[in-house]
Amino acid sequence: MNSDFKKQADEILKIAEEYGIEQSFLFSTTFDKYVTQLGILERIKSELEDDDEKCTKARAYNNTADSSNKTLGALIRLITTMRD
Repeated sequence: MNSDFKKQADEILKIAEEYGIEQSFLFSTTFDKYVTQLGILERIKSELEDDDEKCTKARAYNNTADSSNKTLGALIRLITTMRD
């Protein structure tokens, strides 16, 4: 995971710890999915730079990026809801 993704993940964990939800099953599984998606995005991005099948991989990248954005939205909703 590159340093930007690592910083984002660390910041999300820090916020979750502040609200005491980092051990929540819902949070931890959603966070795990988000980190996995970020790793996939990084790998696909790297492959896009080195491969001739850019159209197919670009589509996969965009789909994964969309999914990771939705997962991040779910994480934010979980943090906001569970902090109360």
